[in-house]
Amino acid sequence: MKIIWINVNGLNSNLRGRSIGDFLDEFMRSEYDCIMVQEPRYKIDKQNSGSYNWESLCKMKKMTALFTANEKGSGGVATIWKNSTVETKIEQLQMTEIVVGEAILSCFTMQGEAFAVCNMYASSANREDERGKLFRTLGEVLPEAPIIGGDFNIVLDTVQDLRRPDSTVSEYSNEAWDDLMIMSRHLGVRDGWREQVGPSGVQYTHTVHNNTRGKPNEFQNKEQEREAEARAESDKGPVTCQSRLDFVLAPDPEVISPQCNMEFGHDSGFWAGVGQADHVAVTLKLSQGGKPERIEQERVDKINPKIYAMPEWAQRRDLVYNQTLIDVALLDTADPMVMWETLQLSITDEAKQMTADLKSRFKDQREPLRNDLDWHLQNQAKNPEDPGIEQAIQSVKRKLTALSAQQSDASKSKRMNYGLNIADHVHPAFLRRASGGRAKSFIPDLEMHD
Repeated sequence: MKIIWINVNGLNSNLRGRSIGDFLDEFMRSEYDCIMVQEPRYKIDKQNSGSYNWESLCKMKKMTALFTANEKGSGGVATIWKNSTVETKIEQLQMTEIVVGEAILSCFTMQGEAFAVCNMYASSANREDERGKLFRTLGEVLPEAPIIGGDFNIVLDTVQDLRRPDSTVSEYSNEAWDDLMIMSRHLGVRDGWREQVGPSGVQYTHTVHNNTRGKPNEFQNKEQEREAEARAESDKGPVTCQSRLDFVLAPDPEVISPQCNMEFGHDSGFWAGVGQADHVAVTLKLSQGGKPERIEQERVDKINPKIYAMPEWAQRRDLVYNQTLIDVALLDTADPMVMWETLQLSITDEAKQMTADLKSRFKDQREPLRNDLDWHLQNQAKNPEDPGIEQAIQSVKRKLTALSAQQSDASKSKRMNYGLNIADHVHPAFLRRASGGRAKSFIPDLEMHD
């Protein structure tokens, strides 16, 4: 079962392609079983109106939903399940608004195990300690071992989860972080995605631009409003802050069930576009069954430069290069620093992964040889006078020696000079665009153009 959390930046637009109906249609076409929405901005008068009631619309589209609403039509949360999921994958679904306007809890069972999944939205303004009050309340009302996701408007780590190109202007406001930590420790939950990818993972879910142009306040028709917003989206200005405000806190899967599996991720393409979600969605894949075998792999901080001459590297590099172009395009940013850093991390991580894969292959080749050697040595202990066994032992030892020499030769590497080596593997046109003029220092004979 797959769950997605996303801040949609309002679902009350009447413009084509941006309405609640369009949003529900996209959800129905998606792979997700449940969507947990932040900031639907649902007004009470619409909730009380038969023709504009969003829960009724969900019911018509074969979904089960619970929305929070207020008079202003601001903030709020909504949780929506596909009826097909409720009927076939889970049992005993109960949805409750546990914190008015800020959190909805979904309780259900799947293959006999109980789950409690929370959808929450923490205020960005944090007036009168709203965030702190929310986290303290959740710590009191949530059951044991919950899964909590949404827009926290807090970064868990100001080094790993925050990027501010012009950080000298003001200190980053991370108010109520201590309340979030107390809640997490009390409920026994931790940052699922960070635990999964490790400290080197980089993923921002919200980007702020310095757009001084602003947007017109009055329009003669909807077409003018759409055109004005499109211009503002295409000319946002430079990036001033990138942060990971959206994440999922979860317990160790074994606390829920010995057979429980959790896989965390992000979806930058869902409900993305002009006037739609301004956050990257976070995802969770939940399953009950045998745990996949964990493959032990040595951590690699150095890169074997010999991989660059291998055909496999050319294929893997091209895949990463094309995916990076797509990811940068989805960020909808023209900031060269963002593009350059994204590309640098992607190429470097793939080179490290291929180096690790090569080491793993040597290990796989060595293991059967060692097993053969052990078997021959055991036979020799039983038949010490058999010359054939000694010949077999020497043959296996020569193979192991040759393999060790091959591995030693392949592992002679030094730390990568990121700029120089990456530039060797980047298309010059992209390098000119992404490096912001610094490509000259990497490839001296490369002509620079605006």
